[in-house]
Amino acid sequence: MKEDSRKKRASHLRLIKPESENTSDDGLIEEEEDRNCESQQGDFGPGIDVSTGDSGAGFGGGTEDSDEVGWSGDTAKKRDGSATGQGLSDLLTDRDERALARYLGTRERAPTEVRQYLTRKGILKTWHDSILDRLMEMDLINEQRFCFNRIEHRLKSGQGPRRIEQELGSLGIDRYVARDSLASVERHEWEENCLEVASEKLESIMDREDSYWKVMQFLNYRGFESVHIEWAINALKDRYPLWAKRFSRG
Repeated sequence: MKEDSRKKRASHLRLIKPESENTSDDGLIEEEEDRNCESQQGDFGPGIDVSTGDSGAGFGGGTEDSDEVGWSGDTAKKRDGSATGQGLSDLLTDRDERALARYLGTRERAPTEVRQYLTRKGILKTWHDSILDRLMEMDLINEQRFCFNRIEHRLKSGQGPRRIEQELGSLGIDRYVARDSLASVERHEWEENCLEVASEKLESIMDREDSYWKVMQFLNYRGFESVHIEWAINALKDRYPLWAKRFSRG
């Protein structure tokens, strides 16, 4: 877009702070954004590719069948080329729109994260709801998809459902969306994950007299339910019979 056109748009879409408050070098900002995006990429699996609309595979499958493919210019496009609605050009300047696209492209984002990002960029809070509504219409942010990705990652890091639900709540995810997403994980997956965490912990404190209680305490801290902990402890007794005998004598 030509420079005079960009200035004309910015004159009535001034959603960011004055240039003197933000920066005097657009190029440095965009380079910094790129570095920040690269440093975050891979934290929770692949995110949204705003050029193709593909999302990283979440827990229980990705969004391969989704028609949304991000935005281009003034309209959002589907795979078949049909318009899904207005893009973000009426809400953001070109530079802010490009920066937001890179931010969303690194991984799935929760609405609260996007709000925090907009605040950091100096976007007026009175515009946040409109921007988030538009992003949801374009399927560039999706609470359930975010939940699946976060749950998958936290499972791999050995966390239980209670702790994950608490984290999702702190990120502004609707309670019912979070619980429905957690319910998609089979009970045996939580139990096996709990056992793996318990076994690793026990092996590091096997000789301690209070090893049993330390393991129980650790599993509670990790956020597992009592039924998962009970199953894991019984499995530990079968796996380490000498430890189980020593404990039963105590």
